[in-house]
Formats: sequence, C-alpha cells, structure tokens
Amino acid sequence: MGRLSSIRRAALLYALAAGAIGLLVVLLAGAGSPSPAARAQVEPTPAPADEPPMDPFPTTETMTDTVQAVLDAYNSPSVLPRIEPIQVLSTESLIALPVVVTAAEAAPAPPDPTPTPQPEPKKPADIAITLRPFPNIRVARGGQLEHVIVVNNYGDGEAEGVAVTLPYRSDQMVVIGSQFSDNRDWVSEVTDSRVVVRFGPVAPGAERSATLFFRVNAFLPDNTVLSVRADYAWDDGRGGGEWRSNWAPVLVGGGNDNADWVWVTADRLSGPAGTTFTFFSDRFIPGEGVHLWLNTPTGVAPLDRREIADLFGRVWVDFSSAGLAPGSYQIVLYGARSQLTGVQTFIVQ
Repeated sequence: MGRLSSIRRAALLYALAAGAIGLLVVLLAGAGSPSPAARAQVEPTPAPADEPPMDPFPTTETMTDTVQAVLDAYNSPSVLPRIEPIQVLSTESLIALPVVVTAAEAAPAPPDPTPTPQPEPKKPADIAITLRPFPNIRVARGGQLEHVIVVNNYGDGEAEGVAVTLPYRSDQMVVIGSQFSDNRDWVSEVTDSRVVVRFGPVAPGAERSATLFFRVNAFLPDNTVLSVRADYAWDDGRGGGEWRSNWAPVLVGGGNDNADWVWVTADRLSGPAGTTFTFFSDRFIPGEGVHLWLNTPTGVAPLDRREIADLFGRVWVDFSSAGLAPGSYQIVLYGARSQLTGVQTFIVQ
C-alpha cells in the first residue's frame, strides 16, 4: 500500500507541476520579462544542506491564489483512510447454511485386463475293441489260429494311445507272429499268459487293426475251448477309459470251420404261427446296442426293437411269430459297436 501511494503522489506531482508551469508561462508572458533586481528578489534562499527543501517548486509573488492553493494542498499531510475495527460476529448472528457435500470425482476405472487365452478342452475318445478270430467256429489241432483286433474310435476326440491285453494259455497255443494295418502300432509285451498290443493315436471315426498269429497245441482233445476276451484302455487327454472286448471262443477239432456271422442259438427251431421263439447270443461287446431285423421269404422286415448286451455281452431276444405266414425265417442281431452280425434260422409251420 505504501509503494502504491508513492506512485500516485508522484503522478499527481507531475500533473500539478505541468499545470503550474503552463499557467506560469502565461502569466509571465503577460507581465513581460522581469528586471534583474526583480529576478534577484525572487531567487529562493537555499535551504541548509542538512534540511531538504519544503516545497518541490519555488514560489513567486506572481502566482495566483489558485496555484498557491494547489501547492498548499499538495504539501498538506495526506489524509489516510480511517481504519475501522473488525467486527466480531457472535454465534447468534451467524446463519446456518446447509452443507453441500461435493462427491469426489471418481477415478476412471482401469481397463479390463486382456484375458489369457485358454486352450479349448479336448474332446473325449470312445474306443471299442472287437476280436474277430479266423476260423471262428473250429480250428484244427496243431493248426494256425488268427485273432484280428479291430479298433474303432466312436468319440469326437482323438485317442492318444490304446493298449489291448489279450490273455491266453500257453499250454493251448503260443504266439508266433503279428501284423499291423498301421506302422505306429506294435506288440509291446509277450508272456506265457498274455500278449499286449499298443496302438498309436487313433483319430475320431478311424478304424485300425492288428492280427496276432497263434500255433495251436497239436495234442489238445476235440472241443477244447480256446477262450479269449481282451481288456483294453486308452488315453485321450480327458482321463481316457477302459473296457472289455467281445468274447471270441474257438473250438479245437480235426479241421477248420468258419462262418460269416457269430453264434446265435434258439430254444426251438420251429413252431406254428404265434409261437414265441427265444434267441440268445453271448458274442457281443458288453453294453453295446444290438439291432434286430427279420429276413422273410419276401424280403427284409425291420423290427422296431433294440436290445442292450449285458456286462458279459449276452443278449436274449423273445420274438412272437404271430401273424407270420408259414415259411423259413431268419432273426438277425447286429452289434452297433462291434459290427458283428449274428443269424439264426427258424421255421413257422
């Protein structure tokens, strides 16, 4: 505030000086040049060296009252504004205003992190193993018996590997060789009681096979049963699975006997119309579905029936011949997974 007053005072001084000088010039011009005596009379008496001059401008007798009034106003003490004491308000005079709470601006949410790509879960495989012996009814003692191991993948995913264990009795037959449809498959183990075959990756819908060759003991009696059923397991990235194949027994005899279908028996082979025939087979994969149809003298007649093999691969079919004309008929059983076909003939009288 002191510095601002000094600046204002200097500006006022400058304005007053300029006005006074202009007015003085006019007056002097009207009065003429003063005499030397007059000039000597108007020279101001210098102030002592230790006292500053009281007036910034010299005064003359020719100044008018107006100029003198201006100078007197300038030299007079400055009138300072009156400083009023600060009034302290009592609590009674305060007005309570509602408090307005301004919510802090929420910080922007961080961007969602980029999700880490997850591998798609692998689909499971569904493996079925079917044994197809040749010959499949009777083999000559001392002869050769072939067991074809068929692998089918009915699942939507790939099987990374399949291991098939085929038990046998070394006093009845011995392994003499093997053959594979794919060079990724091999025999991994042969002992006196079992042979293990391993299959490489099996794609969905694919079928592969391996053939094991056995030499039958030449001293076995007729009708010795060479009983074989395989156990198997597979890996597929989802835990895999394990199951059993169909039962594939073969009798020993004096020569070979083979058929295009698996064994099916009936409780009777003939009867009048209306007779109920019961058919049976134990040559299917445990748990697989078995479809039925009828071969008639006039063609194939589908049957609206489907049986399920039990845990030993057994199926019983009760069939009524009511409404059938006299003639020769065949009941057909077809395994949906093993693709084995069983046929039995019966006669309606």
